[in-house]
Order: sequence, then C-alpha cells, then structure tokens
Amino acid sequence: MTAAPEQDPLQTYESMPAVSFAEANGGYAKGVWAKLAVRDWPKLLEQKDDDGVVERWDNGDAKLVLVVPVHDGEENGKPVEKNLWAKKFGKKAQNSIFQQLAKAQKKVREDLSDPLWRLGPGDVLAVKYVDDDRSVPPKKGNYPKMYAVTIRPGQRPAPTKADPLADSSDGSDGTDPWADTGNDSSSEPRPGGSAPQDNGAPPANDPFGAADPSDGDEPPF
Repeated sequence: MTAAPEQDPLQTYESMPAVSFAEANGGYAKGVWAKLAVRDWPKLLEQKDDDGVVERWDNGDAKLVLVVPVHDGEENGKPVEKNLWAKKFGKKAQNSIFQQLAKAQKKVREDLSDPLWRLGPGDVLAVKYVDDDRSVPPKKGNYPKMYAVTIRPGQRPAPTKADPLADSSDGSDGTDPWADTGNDSSSEPRPGGSAPQDNGAPPANDPFGAADPSDGDEPPF
C-alpha cells in the first residue's frame, strides 16, 4: 500500500488565495475579463468537505476539482500568486468554468491541429463571469454562475517542444479579452516570450480527459 504524502496537496492549494468572481468580496465584477498567467500545470484533486472527508456523487464517485495555478496581476512590483478553482461538473453544465476551460482547450487543439496540446505554464487565460444561470433551481440561495473562457497559448518551458502560438480568442461575444483594459499583468507571458519558470513536461494525465473525449459523462449538474 502506497503511503499518503506528508502534505495534503489540496490543503497546500487552499492556503493560497483563490481567483474570485464575487465583486462584493473584492473579486472580478460580472462582465469583466480576468487575465491570468498560468504558472504551473493544472491538477485535478478530490474535493473535500470542512471535515476533510472526500465528497462523493450519488454513485459513489469522488467529486473532483481542477486547480489552475496562476498569476493575477501585480502587487508591490511582484506577480500575485493565486489559484483558479473549477469544480468538475459534467457536460450538462456547459457554462461552468471547468467545461468552458475544456471547450477553450479543445478550440486551441483544433486551431493548432495538435490534439495533444495541453493548458499549462506559459499560457494566459481570460475568464469572465457572464451571468447567472436561472434555468436551474438556485443552490443555497444562489444561481450558478455562467462563465466564458479563452486561452492564449504561450511558449512552453524547456524541455517541451511547443512553440509560440497564435491568439486563440474567438471574440464570439463581441468583446476582446486581450484588449488593454487596465487590469493586465506585466508578468504575463506573451507569445514569443519565455515562461517565468521551468515546469518541465506536462503530467501524464490530462485533467480534461482524453484528446477526443467522447465517452460517458460526469454526474449531472
């Protein structure tokens, strides 16, 4: 039996501030793009309750959450380290952050004709809280938030083979997330630039699933 790591990886991530889309709590307001520089490979972790117990769906499967380590702007001249959290909902929750990230990654793969491309260090995310989803009942008094996500690929740290890639923004909602809106981070990698750190090759398993995920679905939203 493999021994548990000395430090709970989920607890490690929880100790760092999260990217927030709750304006009342100092987060990004509805309709405002958050431009986030990805600083390490995303990790898919088991979701736990306040008592440290793994939360599960009705079928017994563990609930999962994707954590994307990012830089969110600067403070005192240094990039601010945060984590973007995205609960892994099924494809029925198409406007969740997780499904929007998966959709954006798929678009980059199609644009680049590279079915193995992975979101990782050197890339930049643009995430926007679009509206509330009133097509489903509220939970704990709140309707689920609906998001839009685009990915701007960057140059991978050595030793990966990726090259600087083109802008992947589709501009489908009539706005440009890459326009200079005043909340840009000078630390964000640009296509043709170098990544802030050497994070090596991507992990073996893609947290968004196979290159062409077509089988099954996660528990319903």
